[in-house]
Amino acid sequence: MNAQKRNRAFGLYLAAIAVLALLWILRDSSSGFGQNGLYTYAQFEQDLKSENVVSVVVSQNREVPSGQADVTLKGDSGKGGGKVLYVSDINTLQETMKSYDFADYVVKEMPEENWLISILPTLILFAVLFVFYIMMTNHASAASGGGSKMMNFGKSRAKMTTDENKKVTFGSVAGLKEEKEELEELRMKAEAEKDKVSGMVNETASAITKYGNQISSAEKKALEYEAEIRKKEEDLEYLKKKLAEEIAMSQAAASGTWRDISEVSFAEGDRRLLANLIYCEAGGEPYAGQVAVGSVVINRVLSSKFPDTVVGVIYQSGQFSPVASGRLDIALASDKATESCYRAADEAMAGVTNVGTCVFFRTPIEGLSGINIGGHVFY
Repeated sequence: MNAQKRNRAFGLYLAAIAVLALLWILRDSSSGFGQNGLYTYAQFEQDLKSENVVSVVVSQNREVPSGQADVTLKGDSGKGGGKVLYVSDINTLQETMKSYDFADYVVKEMPEENWLISILPTLILFAVLFVFYIMMTNHASAASGGGSKMMNFGKSRAKMTTDENKKVTFGSVAGLKEEKEELEELRMKAEAEKDKVSGMVNETASAITKYGNQISSAEKKALEYEAEIRKKEEDLEYLKKKLAEEIAMSQAAASGTWRDISEVSFAEGDRRLLANLIYCEAGGEPYAGQVAVGSVVINRVLSSKFPDTVVGVIYQSGQFSPVASGRLDIALASDKATESCYRAADEAMAGVTNVGTCVFFRTPIEGLSGINIGGHVFY
């Protein structure tokens, strides 16, 4: 019985293929116009030239301007023969016929495609799938009694776990004990690392306190040194001599040559150096006093009577007491300059000056005239 079913399904399959072949043959023969070999455009032109063409029927495709031409030649009339010429542009074909003064042609729309032919591929697809389905069903039915596993592919082999299958063994308990010991070891290592880091933090804090105290001590000594310099300047004879030298240098600078600020090329560290000098000399002064100190330094850079760099001016021997005492180096080490000191340095380095061409400043003393800003007189 099963063999008969399989044979019947196979017969249906073959019948579907036979119907397909038959319909395809009928489609090819449905044009109704003979084709005696491949007919080319060059041959058509030659026949036009030799006046061998009797009539032409141009059938336009729906995908214009392509189409085909059914060409009847002399000797083909009455025999049902003719040539089929496929063209990509029927307009060009008409122009060609007009150029040979051939007017016996007609242009018609391509006839609608037979509805059966249009749905044939879909019908064949469904027929093949249906036959395949019948064959598979019959085969599965035949094999179901024999223990075949043909249709079992993809079936899960997972087993349900129930409480009856959950058994605690000695091996599982031993494994948990080992894992616990490993976790304890990791915890002890983490505690050790934590203690180590804490120790390093404490050492760093101690070092910061130690060196901070050293810096404070150095700054205190620098201030004491500057106080000694100021005390020395209170000596009237010393002060008169030094002031005379500074006034003479100031006058020489005023009458000397000066560069324009655009001619100055500042080095990378000049801004920080100038800002920290302003901090040391005028950190507690108003902003105008800070700009004035910066202007004195830049005026010296521009004057031909002083070094032509910020570094050269600031570190010129005996000019600025924070340099001599070392307080400037201490300020530079931790960049103590405030935001306003940096702004004052930027203005001075841009050529801004609120003290004219002054190249000296000091705390006011009797008999010294100049521009007074904050706690300094500039001259």
